[in-house]
Amino acid sequence: MTNLGDLFLDTYPYNAGATGSDALRMGLPLVTCAGAAYASRIAGSLLHSLGLGDLVAHSIAQYERLAIALATDSTRLKKIRQTLRANLASSPLFDTPRFARHLEAAYLQMYERLCAGKPVADIRVAKTLESRLEPSPWLRALRRLGALFQSRSTTA
Repeated sequence: MTNLGDLFLDTYPYNAGATGSDALRMGLPLVTCAGAAYASRIAGSLLHSLGLGDLVAHSIAQYERLAIALATDSTRLKKIRQTLRANLASSPLFDTPRFARHLEAAYLQMYERLCAGKPVADIRVAKTLESRLEPSPWLRALRRLGALFQSRSTTA
């Protein structure tokens, strides 16, 4: 968690994406103003996934009022930080190991479809697929390949 800031004030109309995600991961509350375009809804999407939709303003005036209210109310800001930390632990969006398992399961499904001669189709990752991942030779090969690339990038 960062102690260098109390509140992340997002930009408009182009919201923070990776920077906002990083700030939230560090426990820094973020206030944003959602617009109509994709680029102005990213931070709001992150906040909603963490159960902090009340930090998303829908007008510049509301954004300003919310930012001032939070900046002047340390008790409310402390509660938001606590909620943020608690929700980070259970949010699928910020669960990297789960994301990796699901991505691996999707790769496995694609490979199995290819080997069976099936056409391209949408991939849905079922929870039961996660249990099939460890013994898969395909997955072991993918992991070895990833380790090889990682070792090359650290020695370069």
